[in-house]
Amino acid sequence: GKSILEKGKATLFGKGDNPCNFVAGDDVANFAVLALTDPQAVGQIIAIGGPENWTKNQVAALYAKLAGRPVRITHVPLTVLRVMSPLLKPFHQGLSQLMVFSILMDTGDMTFDSSTTLRQYPVPLTRLEDWVRQRVANATPAASDVPV
Repeated sequence: GKSILEKGKATLFGKGDNPCNFVAGDDVANFAVLALTDPQAVGQIIAIGGPENWTKNQVAALYAKLAGRPVRITHVPLTVLRVMSPLLKPFHQGLSQLMVFSILMDTGDMTFDSSTTLRQYPVPLTRLEDWVRQRVANATPAASDVPV
């Protein structure tokens, strides 16, 4: 979202139409605390994820909507990612791995249904819209912060 907030632009690897589950870092931390402190969690595997599944295009549109500005989205085709990832690996392993992960996110089942986990562990989860709204608010200077 940073490039949308700063420049009104986003580059998405792939088509961006595959639903993915997004989970807030604070929610992951809450589950970690629960796993360490709740006797019911001892020896259990707790499947965690966010409360909703969104496409990357939907996330970009959400940022644009909440920031009140249009966004120009550029898509890097999967074919380019498949060709460039192995070519870049010797020179920039991190970017190569990001491309491989992006192919998976754009083609695999990245959805999650948190209802089973929440029945056993009723932990409040952060909605993506609320998380983005906070990021937008933090990126937008308050009227009192703007020099006169």
